[in-house]
Amino acid sequence: NSQIPGVNAIDKMWKIQRALYDLERDWGVWQKHDLMEAGNMNINISIIKGGETYSALADSCEIVGSVLFKPDLNLSDIVDQFKRTIESVSVTDNWLQKNPPTVQIPYVLDAKSPINISPTSAFCKSFSEAFENIKKEKPQFKCSTTTSDANYLHQYGHDIITFGPGSIEAGVHGPNEHIDIHNLVDSTKIYALTAINWCT
Repeated sequence: NSQIPGVNAIDKMWKIQRALYDLERDWGVWQKHDLMEAGNMNINISIIKGGETYSALADSCEIVGSVLFKPDLNLSDIVDQFKRTIESVSVTDNWLQKNPPTVQIPYVLDAKSPINISPTSAFCKSFSEAFENIKKEKPQFKCSTTTSDANYLHQYGHDIITFGPGSIEAGVHGPNEHIDIHNLVDSTKIYALTAINWCT
């Protein structure tokens, strides 16, 4: 009765996941930005696929996710850190040395470089003047922890900020998503005044 050794791909992937979580924790400690709360650089593993049946070892495993990082970092540097972290697991695992994992970046959408614009820029000043005129208070600039079409526009040299009516608490991308009509009117006025300030 000869025994054929097998490797569970899910177990191997878990080693890689732990290394990525360690990288995320390291970012949380050492990566700082004035407009970004600590810990907002994150690795989100959102899909795991592995194995075909309950009675056999998983012969493959795939994880899919996204990485959000602070705006003053370079996309290629983040990709290099990500790949080096995975390689560091492979070199210490006999099976992964012979069967290194494949890393595909981007997986679905184009990788988006972050927007790094100073709150003291001319465009932000035009926006701030419009905001104060309508809301009677100064705007609070923060780094967004999400991506949007703004990332695509910014790479073509446009100064970009993300602003609009409502808030995350208003059910964004969920059931009963809504905005307050007064916020909508105020935002429309701010858009118009910002355009006037910027173009004059």
